[in-house]
Amino acid sequence: MARFDNFDIAQELVELCRDIQSDIFQQLNYYRASVYKSETAAIIDHKLSQLKLVVELLGCEETLDHFLDFEASRGNGNIALAPGECLLTWRITDLFKSLEHAYISLSDSKASFRNPDFAFNIQKNRRKLAALCPQGSRKRSFFETL
Repeated sequence: MARFDNFDIAQELVELCRDIQSDIFQQLNYYRASVYKSETAAIIDHKLSQLKLVVELLGCEETLDHFLDFEASRGNGNIALAPGECLLTWRITDLFKSLEHAYISLSDSKASFRNPDFAFNIQKNRRKLAALCPQGSRKRSFFETL
């Protein structure tokens, strides 16, 4: 793990988050068109839990607050949506917008990754991170070599 700077590892984590988000958007497209909504929603929930795991490893408490807001919006029926708009899509889009702002602020603050606990947590969870990446991908080999 000494070969990689903690900031470089954090950048890879952010990139992995964006890849998971892309997968979720693909599932949302299928969700809107599908009659198998419960099965697709379960897949989306699983992907969201994977995303939350990666965000937790980034070690930024403020970023985790976005997931708390997302969960709180689950039962909120007072949202005025445009006709034909999907509440799940709206909630996930709102989550991803707030996460994108958090990724940008994380990229601007290199100092937060000098914490030795960050390196330890990444080392401890490297197999989980590698499992989230596609087989044979550059990201997977990156996390496997940590």
